[in-house]
Amino acid sequence: MKVIKSIDSIYPTELIFNLNRLDEKLLPNSEVEINVGITVKEFEHDDQGNFRAIVSFLLRVADEEEDLFKLSHRIEFTSSDENFNIKDRECNFALFEIVEPYIRYRFNELFSQTKFSSLEIPYRFWETIDDSSEI
Repeated sequence: MKVIKSIDSIYPTELIFNLNRLDEKLLPNSEVEINVGITVKEFEHDDQGNFRAIVSFLLRVADEEEDLFKLSHRIEFTSSDENFNIKDRECNFALFEIVEPYIRYRFNELFSQTKFSSLEIPYRFWETIDDSSEI
């Protein structure tokens, strides 16, 4: 079943690009674990099947709360599923799949200008999240 019927608009709402924390953590012969995540916030809907949400992609050093990279998009869309719920994995991942090409483009554009240019986001990484992971 198609979860999202149509996309009315997508536009960026927030960009954080701060590699200073990562640079500080990098020492010769050391490893730094970077966490990749997605969040969906400010989820709203009306009774005509119109929905709005902010979908964010995040990169953080594993033991810290500060974002190295965050890109958020507001998505306005319609769904034939009147019970569309962002706590449902299928719904959550459908939203991220919409913004993923925009995120990948901006990520590659920004990181290509740095010494971290070889850093890549695995395609469809969200499919590797197990059932115990928090959405």
